[in-house]
Amino acid sequence: TLDFGISILSTTDGTERTNIGLLTRSNITYMENWDIPGWDYANVSNIAKPSECQAACDNDRVCKSWSFVMHDQTSYCYLKSGVPLPVKTTQCTSGVKVLNAQDEQLVWIYIDRTQSSTDPEAEHSPYFGSIWFKTHENYLNINEDKWFLTLNIFIDHSVIEIFEQHGRLAMTARVYPENPQAYYMGVYTNTEEEQKVIINSINAWNLSTIWSKT
Repeated sequence: TLDFGISILSTTDGTERTNIGLLTRSNITYMENWDIPGWDYANVSNIAKPSECQAACDNDRVCKSWSFVMHDQTSYCYLKSGVPLPVKTTQCTSGVKVLNAQDEQLVWIYIDRTQSSTDPEAEHSPYFGSIWFKTHENYLNINEDKWFLTLNIFIDHSVIEIFEQHGRLAMTARVYPENPQAYYMGVYTNTEEEQKVIINSINAWNLSTIWSKT
């Protein structure tokens, strides 16, 4: 699993922070101990094991991903109309339908608001989107199993906006940090040791005001 990003609007001790990250996996078609919660449109009956749930998704035109859940010796197979953000769990096996595994790589972009605010009334649910990388798309600059992604991130007080350079993804979220010192930025990684992440550059600048001085 490759999972890394930047923390913004952070206090020095990280008690308040918002993470903007990228997550991908080398194998997304069959993920043991992972759930992809949400976007369920069907619960298929008489499914006894994950491979049967995967086959049910493969044979359904609407299905984009699936989750097989074992709970109290009862199995559930959920078919999904989209590709939600994966979450680790011990009760699920999930997968994403991939038409050409040799030519496609799925990357999730997310805004993690779990610790964006110490206010319990503030919204803390994540925002996410996904991008399919195709190796034949020349502008991706894929070289020796490396791919490059450029994101433009704008922070305007409580508003966060993310734009992918080639227009394939746009996200907007609001956060409400309580601490007036929550203005720091840092880099984080939850990546396994054998994987490497190279941050080519991070350019930061202050936005100019649109209001004229009177």
